[in-house]
Amino acid sequence: MSGTDAGSKTGKDGTFPADVGVLLGVFVAALIVFQYTTMNKFAALQPAVRYVLSREAMQHIQSQDGLNIWDAIGFGLIASLFWVGVILEVWRARLTQTLGWVFASDRRTYLTFVVEPATQELVRVA
Repeated sequence: MSGTDAGSKTGKDGTFPADVGVLLGVFVAALIVFQYTTMNKFAALQPAVRYVLSREAMQHIQSQDGLNIWDAIGFGLIASLFWVGVILEVWRARLTQTLGWVFASDRRTYLTFVVEPATQELVRVA
């Protein structure tokens, strides 16, 4: 491997890995939508130390505010995006390259650790 190839593998070539950026952006958006649509339906269950999702528990959730095809599609989208990310990492180390790009600069590292928690707080408030 030449020196140029090694630099591009670590993300130090100055370009942001757009494929991973889009993948992570869509993944985060899907998780947020899933949290506020599907996961709210599980609030019908009483707080407990542990739940085994039995047939009775699922029937109770269905009787309160039933799960529908969109919930299954949302879960399928999240699972698919997760596996695409795993495949990209195993096949081409794309997540590693993205992290290399982020941590190659103090400014990008700082922005990642300052902007990301602020964004989470905005989502929590919404």
